[in-house]
Amino acid sequence: MEKSIIKRNDIPEVVYTSEDGKEIRLTFDLVKRYLVSGDATKVSDEEVVLFMKLCEAQKLNPFRKDVYLIKFNDEPASLVVSKDVFIRRAQKSGLCNGWRAGIVVRHDNGSIEFREGTLTLENETLIGGWAEVFRKDWQVPLKITVSLSEYLRRRKDGQPMRSWQQMPATMIRKVALEQALREAFMEELQGLYGIEEMSDPQEVENKPAIVVQPEEVEQAEDQKVQEKMKNQEEVQALQKVVRPVEESKQSTPEVQPAEKFQGDEYQLFFIREVNIIRAKNGKDYFKLTAYTEDAEKKILYAEANEKMQFEKNMTIKAKIQKENNLILDYKVENAA
Repeated sequence: MEKSIIKRNDIPEVVYTSEDGKEIRLTFDLVKRYLVSGDATKVSDEEVVLFMKLCEAQKLNPFRKDVYLIKFNDEPASLVVSKDVFIRRAQKSGLCNGWRAGIVVRHDNGSIEFREGTLTLENETLIGGWAEVFRKDWQVPLKITVSLSEYLRRRKDGQPMRSWQQMPATMIRKVALEQALREAFMEELQGLYGIEEMSDPQEVENKPAIVVQPEEVEQAEDQKVQEKMKNQEEVQALQKVVRPVEESKQSTPEVQPAEKFQGDEYQLFFIREVNIIRAKNGKDYFKLTAYTEDAEKKILYAEANEKMQFEKNMTIKAKIQKENNLILDYKVENAA
């Protein structure tokens, strides 16, 4: 019988609520683009879909680093969870009565010591880790011992991976604790494996966390582009309807020399809305909604006095105080 292979179109997306109460929406492209640690080009369709279904089944939130999809070279992908998930679920079970964990060292005289914590001395050899988990409904705690040689992760050149080289005692203690918690709380942690058991946390966790879902980022970017295009259309429409200003003392300030308004400090604005607001100091100000030549929307302010007069659809060349977008000086170019 031909083996069934999962394809990306078999599961277009999964939507579920994670254990932290967040709505999670995972798609094939999102996972492959944002959530693969290692070489995303090597991940198969089946591995991505299995990751999506694992997240859904276990209610894990990959955006806060609960779970990782790790792929290096042509090796099978690893689907692993953080140690925090083990501890959090053990505590939520209501049956956890604490735990102890540490390392196993061999002294120069050949004696072996089970030590709590991760402290090692120069005359000692680290050979393993241990953990002990207590349940409220058990009379005897569960104790696990693991060998360092069995779990020490190495690169292709034979050297230990970074985390295992820099802090082997911490790593092997975590492996022991994760195994003990998984056996003590099988219903909550069945089928879940820690990063320390399968890979190198420093190589995996260096990837920045995603605070918001990528779909939200893409939607925001699309909205920004659409808004800019709309603004550009409005500017083009304004440019078609503006006409020379009729000389009027009521609508224009006194004439200034043309050279005064040249240079980078003066910028062209197309005014779309004009409102009057009152500041806390009791003064009235114009609040102008305007657009630049590049279709960038700006909110500008100006003191409401005889020298400052604005109308809707007016085009001005103005000098702006950048700290508060206050118009310091301006000249009317065109008006409706």
